[in-house]
Amino acid sequence: MSETRREERGARFSPRLAAAGAALAVLFAATIVASQTLPDRRVSYISVVEAPAGMGAGDILPALSPLDSRAAVAGAMVELERATAAAAEATPEVPWGRWGLADVQVHAERIRWDDGRDAYVAELDDGRTAILTLERGPQRHLEALVGRHPEPGQAAVVLDATTGRVIALADAHNEERIGPELARRSLAFAASVFKVITGAALIADGHVTPSSEECFSGGTSGFELSHLTPNPALDQTCWSFATAMARSGNVIFARFADRYLTPARLQEHAERFGFNARIPFEMSIESSRAVMPEDRIEFARAAAGFRHSWLSPLHGAMIQAAIANDGVMMVPAIVAAIEEADGTVSYVHRPVEWRRPMSPEHSRLLDQTQADTCTTGTARNYFAQRSGWPADLRVRGKTGTLSNRPAHGVNPEVYFLYTWFTGHSARGERRVAVSGLVASTPTWWVRGSHLASEAVLASLR
Repeated sequence: MSETRREERGARFSPRLAAAGAALAVLFAATIVASQTLPDRRVSYISVVEAPAGMGAGDILPALSPLDSRAAVAGAMVELERATAAAAEATPEVPWGRWGLADVQVHAERIRWDDGRDAYVAELDDGRTAILTLERGPQRHLEALVGRHPEPGQAAVVLDATTGRVIALADAHNEERIGPELARRSLAFAASVFKVITGAALIADGHVTPSSEECFSGGTSGFELSHLTPNPALDQTCWSFATAMARSGNVIFARFADRYLTPARLQEHAERFGFNARIPFEMSIESSRAVMPEDRIEFARAAAGFRHSWLSPLHGAMIQAAIANDGVMMVPAIVAAIEEADGTVSYVHRPVEWRRPMSPEHSRLLDQTQADTCTTGTARNYFAQRSGWPADLRVRGKTGTLSNRPAHGVNPEVYFLYTWFTGHSARGERRVAVSGLVASTPTWWVRGSHLASEAVLASLR
C-alpha cells in the first residue's frame, strides 16, 4: 500500500518526532499595524512600515520599496522570532478600486452555494451579491478533505495561473493555537518552499543553471558553519541544482547562497515575489514575511528555508502561478461579478497583472529545477508514484517541512510540524497553481503534499 493510501486509511506515527515542552513561543509578533477608513467600513492591514504622516481617509499607502522594507525588517521583523504573545488579529488592506478588484470585502462565513445562480455567492455588507470564482467540484472536494482528519490545521488553495481567479480555497483547524482562516494567514514558516525564492535569485543573477553541480556531505536535517566550505575528502555525493531542488538539498542551497548572494540581494528577490507586501485581494490576507539575517550561518540557513520566512498558502500558490505564467504574477481574485438588488450586473472581473518577479526565460529555467520533485523527489509518493496517478498529469513544485521551534531554540509549549507543497500543473489550456499546508503533531494523518495532490486531481480531472 502506498504512503498516500495509508494516510487516507488512518493514523500514522512519525518515529522521529517527539513532543516538545517548555516556554510558550508563538510565531507571530506585533508587526506595525496601520488602518484605512472608508465609508461604512474600517479595514486594517499588516505592514512593516508606518503609515505616512497626515494620511487621510481613502488614501492608499505607497508600495514598499526594498530599502524601506529592509529598514523596517531590521527593527520590527527580527522581533517576530522572539515574540511570546500571539499577534493581534488584523486584516490586510484591500486596495478598493485598484488592481481590477471589486470594491467589496468578502466574508468567509457568508460564502454559500446558490442553486439558482449555479455558483458560489456571498452577501455583501451593502446588500449586493458577489458571484464568486470558486468552482463547485474542487471547492467541495477540498472542504471535505480538510475536515476529514483531526489535524491541528489544514489548508488548500487552487488558482487559475493565468487569470489569478481562485478556483478553490479551504481550511480547517482543531487547535486554537492554529486558528481559523489558515489558507490566508502566514502562520507557518515557509520552510523549504523558500528554496524556490533562493533558486530564483541564483538563476536570475546568472550564478547557476539547473545543471550546475555541487558535491557535499551531510546536512540532511540541518547544517553548521563547517558545511559551507567544500571538503573534497568528505564531499562524495554530487547533485545538480535541479536534483537539489527536487530532493531539498540543504547544503547545496546554503553554499550557493553563501558563495553568490548577499542578504540584501536575496531580500530583494523575496520582495519581488510579494514577501513583506500587501497582497491585493477581496478577502483578508496576512502578508507573507521574510527577513534575511546578516549573520553568515543564519543567512545560509534562511536561504535553505530554515526559518526567517513565513508564508500563507494563498501566496504560495501565487508564487507557483507566476512561475507557470512566464514570470507574471496575477492579482488573485475571488469575485467574478457583482449583482445589484434589481439583478443587474455592476461589476465583472478582469485579469490584472500585479508584478513580474522574473523574466520568462528565468522563469522557465527555475521551473526546470522543480521538474523532478513529483517524480523522483520529495513529493514522488503523492504524485507520479502514487497508485492510480494519471500518467499524463505532470506536476512541478516544491515541498517543505519544518517545526514551529523558533530559531533561538526555545521549545514551544505545543509542538507543530508544518508540511508544505506548492506547485502547478496543466491539462489542455487549463493551468492551475496549488498549495497545501498541514500543521501536525507527532501523531499525524495527512501531509501538505497529499492535500496539494488532491487539489490537482479535483481541478484537472
